[in-house]
Formats: sequence, C-alpha cells, structure tokens
Amino acid sequence: MLALPGGLAILAIECAWARRWLKKVKQMAQEAVDKMHHNSPQYP
Repeated sequence: MLALPGGLAILAIECAWARRWLKKVKQMAQEAVDKMHHNSPQYP
C-alpha cells in the first residue's frame, strides 16, 4: 500500500495523470488521518 504513493510520485515527474492520482491519494490519506483523529478518544 505504501508503494503506491511512491510509484505515483515517480510517475508524476513525467505524467499529468499520475500527478492527479497522486494528489487524490494524498487527499484520501489526509482524510483518513483526520477521521482517525476525530474518532479517537480525547485524554486530558
């Protein structure tokens, strides 16, 4: 799973479609992290 963003980053140097996919993957990863932080219990 971690190899996907790395491969897209390499392809993004040359290919516009790979840049779009890389941007989408980064956005999805950030949303997952945000959701995880939102759902985790808060400790004082």
